[in-house]
Amino acid sequence: MSRIGSATLVKEGRRERFDRYFYPGCRAATPRPQHPGHRILDLGCGQGEMARFFRDLGYEVVGVDVAETNVAKMHSLGFEAFRADLNEPLPFPDGSYHGVSLVDVIEHVVKAEQLIGECHRVLRPGGWLLLSTPNHAFYKRRFRALLGKPPDEEGYHFRFFIRRRLVSLLEREGFRIEVRCSVGYYPFMNRVLCRRMRKLQRLRIRVPTLFETLFAENFIWLLRKGQPS
Repeated sequence: MSRIGSATLVKEGRRERFDRYFYPGCRAATPRPQHPGHRILDLGCGQGEMARFFRDLGYEVVGVDVAETNVAKMHSLGFEAFRADLNEPLPFPDGSYHGVSLVDVIEHVVKAEQLIGECHRVLRPGGWLLLSTPNHAFYKRRFRALLGKPPDEEGYHFRFFIRRRLVSLLEREGFRIEVRCSVGYYPFMNRVLCRRMRKLQRLRIRVPTLFETLFAENFIWLLRKGQPS
């Protein structure tokens, strides 16, 4: 169980998937370890899809998830893992990790600001934070709002970020963006249209910084720890 505000939510493990559209950008943004034994924290680790990638690079990975089934899966894969509610302070000492992964996690966390601060606290000086989250100002989501439709995944996502606010939050907590690998798909390649054009697949692309606000479906950033403002 995870208590969020006055509501109690049952957290169940999700199924294993390696084909999530934002994974390639997250892999591209991940720095390679300079020395063996660098430890990273994979928050909201799920079924360990990214954790296995980090381990293949040479990192020692510690997973954290609210779902007991996900923690058990991580243990079965040979990882150290803990069950924790990310709305609460992280149960780790200051400066204990070289990197932290937050891959499509903060939109599920009511106290996202506190979580970003906790990431800064547990990182060593110069440590990195790999962050991905949906862009609520993505042009298709703007169309949904104009049509009077609710945000994507409302009730599953609790926070909805736009670039300016997210950058402001990260900078206030002491992070600076080092690498951008935000992802979208070729503009106006509608899913229904693609189906009608005989197996035409929507083309996922890395979105240039200039167009990130409007055309990035997901922000994918590598950030470095500095001093909070």
